[in-house]
Amino acid sequence: MNFIKKNKMGICIGIAAILFLVLVAFFIKSLLPIGKTPWGNRLDGIEEHQIANQDIDKIKESIKATGIVRDVSYKNTGRILRFIIYVNDDVERKSAIALVSNITSVISSEDQSYYDIEVMFDKDSEDDAYPIIGYKHKTSNSFSFSK
Repeated sequence: MNFIKKNKMGICIGIAAILFLVLVAFFIKSLLPIGKTPWGNRLDGIEEHQIANQDIDKIKESIKATGIVRDVSYKNTGRILRFIIYVNDDVERKSAIALVSNITSVISSEDQSYYDIEVMFDKDSEDDAYPIIGYKHKTSNSFSFSK
């Protein structure tokens, strides 16, 4: 008891310092993105709008079946569906752009109103018309293309 009476000021400063450090730790923790997704709440509802692997395979096969395509790659990044389509060297711009109907015919209109869709057409030969980049916003009914 004598120790407490003699060191009253030091004990108060020590307790205040510990409380201050705890408050600073909580403040720093609230600023750091620990346990938070990089998307925040932008992916709310994605569980109801999953694109099945079978649908993606169906899109790829229908595009390849046209005979004017060498390869198709796909990547889903959040709410953006990205397709890269490598066309043969003799394919004209108009024929390449027509391939987007193979994508929109498989993906339901509800899912199209949830996802943005990006399509890039490319080929090996040097051509001023390529690459062609197409984009469909979730609220739009049609694609917009570069050049």
